[in-house]
Amino acid sequence: MNEVVLPPAGGKMADDVDEGKALAAMHLYVEAREAEKRWRSRMEELAKTIRFYIETHGELLDGETGFRAWFLERQGTPEWDLTKAPPALVAWAASMGALKVEAKLMRELEDKFAEALDLKRYQMPGRPSNALMVTKEAS
Repeated sequence: MNEVVLPPAGGKMADDVDEGKALAAMHLYVEAREAEKRWRSRMEELAKTIRFYIETHGELLDGETGFRAWFLERQGTPEWDLTKAPPALVAWAASMGALKVEAKLMRELEDKFAEALDLKRYQMPGRPSNALMVTKEAS
């Protein structure tokens, strides 16, 4: 099997990636993905034990290795409840592009309110993107 060509950190891929190198990378990718799934599941289980300890005893510190575990308090992203705001202010925020519509909620409202269907005229397609798909064909 060919050697795997990796791009330089933060750099562009070299032009010498042939099919053999891409196939080698694909095989390693599948192995890494499967290992990641196993380790992610294991980490989630281990985190439960660590979280339980911290919740009941506080910070966890290993004096020999220097590993430390604690809860970092974080403030979530602010949210606005505009249900009681003056309509003109809501219209201004919308005209400035400051409002987003929750697509899932709109789908639910379409069955209940004609206004949701009226708003659907202003729906725009989502940003295009692509996802790397690597699967194993049935043999």
